[in-house]
Amino acid sequence: AEYQGVGHRDPMGGGPRNPFGEDFHSAGMTWTAAFCALDSDGDGKSNGQELGDSNCDWTAVGDPVDPTDGHPGIPDGDEIEASDMEELCLDLGFTYNTVPVGR
Repeated sequence: AEYQGVGHRDPMGGGPRNPFGEDFHSAGMTWTAAFCALDSDGDGKSNGQELGDSNCDWTAVGDPVDPTDGHPGIPDGDEIEASDMEELCLDLGFTYNTVPVGR
């Protein structure tokens, strides 16, 4: 499945947040090393691991260095392609260790 709203229960976005969305909101809607290291959905894989950033050093101008490994808001969920990570991050409005970008 394609998830345009990765932080929401509805794959198309909007409405209630899933655990990843709740943690992202609590992190100031910013991709930080601490947020990356969380396991928001409790499946044993960090948010970064699931989104292709297992070392938690991704930036908006870089490509993920690892393959993606699941969905950070859904345990054992549908996989997101590594090539979709930058678009996903921009859609969510975050970059690594910076303030959120405008929409």
